[in-house]
Amino acid sequence: MRGSSILFASGDDGVGCNAQCSKFVANWPASSPYVTAVGGVTGGRNSGFSGDTIASGGFSSYYPMPDYQKAVVNSYLTSMGASGNLPHASYYNRSNRAVPDVAAYSENVLVIISGIVQPIGGTSCAAPIVSGLVSLLNDKLLNAGKKTLGFLNPLLYSTYQTQSNIFSPVTGGNNAQGCCPGFNANPNGGWCPISGMGVPNFVNLAGAIAKAFNI
Repeated sequence: MRGSSILFASGDDGVGCNAQCSKFVANWPASSPYVTAVGGVTGGRNSGFSGDTIASGGFSSYYPMPDYQKAVVNSYLTSMGASGNLPHASYYNRSNRAVPDVAAYSENVLVIISGIVQPIGGTSCAAPIVSGLVSLLNDKLLNAGKKTLGFLNPLLYSTYQTQSNIFSPVTGGNNAQGCCPGFNANPNGGWCPISGMGVPNFVNLAGAIAKAFNI
């Protein structure tokens, strides 16, 4: 309602296995339905993106699934369930808020510390990468005399359903953690509990946003 875009890293503990090895525990605040949760990937456009093993994702224990993501999440559950590639239903509540929404690199991200380039990792790298892209999109909107994007999720999910090329697909990976199995990425692409809808394709996303805002 305030017109703010709030992004959070999904976390670096995979499915978040509890001490009894009986439940997946999704991280908060990434599991809030009012933020955009960012998962992690490895690989690349030429070799294909794969979900990072450490990237947290799954289903909230508290928040019901928001309408904006029901179609893509239920598509994942139906597809992967039909092929027997889902963890047992007792580990999670498939009716609740699904995490993450999008993804970016979470391994071998280069930063400069005291003038020295160092590689670091984690979804805490992925979240500011996506935040930077959102800032560039907002810059385009402001220069055209438009308002900023604000709460991202309804726009991203609705646009993705008609223009899936705004995200590059993630077709491999699993986020098992400790004694718990993890979720698999859908080999056919689409939303998954490791990388969400995928990695933003900035050119396609910027084009879709420009069309939506008539610029």
